[in-house]
Amino acid sequence: MKRNMVHIDSEEDYEAIDELRSMINGRFSDDIRFPKLFRDRILINKMNLLKTSNPSVYERICSLSLQVKKKAKDLNTDYRLLEKRQHPLWWLIAWLVGIIFTFPLFIYGNIFNLTFLEIPNLQIRKIRDPQFHSSIKYAISLIMAFVFLPVYLILSLFIFSSWWLGSLIFLTLPLSGLFAWNYYLQFRRIIGGFRVRSLIKIKDKEFDLLRRSHNELVNLVAGLYDAKR
Repeated sequence: MKRNMVHIDSEEDYEAIDELRSMINGRFSDDIRFPKLFRDRILINKMNLLKTSNPSVYERICSLSLQVKKKAKDLNTDYRLLEKRQHPLWWLIAWLVGIIFTFPLFIYGNIFNLTFLEIPNLQIRKIRDPQFHSSIKYAISLIMAFVFLPVYLILSLFIFSSWWLGSLIFLTLPLSGLFAWNYYLQFRRIIGGFRVRSLIKIKDKEFDLLRRSHNELVNLVAGLYDAKR
């Protein structure tokens, strides 16, 4: 099973390394064309090697990972927002206007696709080991797709008189779901961008500490990929 999933050996550092995947992964990868599963494995393998070759740096990375996670949660901000030094007001307003005008498409995308997200989330709450969460969510969503998609197709063909229109509506469902998910992420970034601007404006010390800790963490992980293999 380890060959088909992300596996973190260290139980004591599991939380730190698992969170590191969300903070860093994708930015420092051998090839970003690889699926996230492979990028996660690369990162975890490098951390495993570092634990033996340089324990002090390994411990510092794990410590920073937990610090950044807690501080980001306390300040209600996102890791992606920490990577940007500026959050132009005109950019935030322009995207906010776009979000408002495309809200009906977001609703449409959620009506048929939210089921594939919420039911798996409810099921994984029963699983204590977090290492299995992503795999179980994927399996449940895949099974539900085989069950519900044919039902959606039949409903589309039944509701709309023209078979081509019904088929076209059905084909928009996956795309609308993808749009709804990206809409949600963009909405969070916009709201977070306004919040970050506010924290920078008042020169919030906790936010400044968070940013410095995040930068140090990024530089330390970058060093793992710059080092000779």
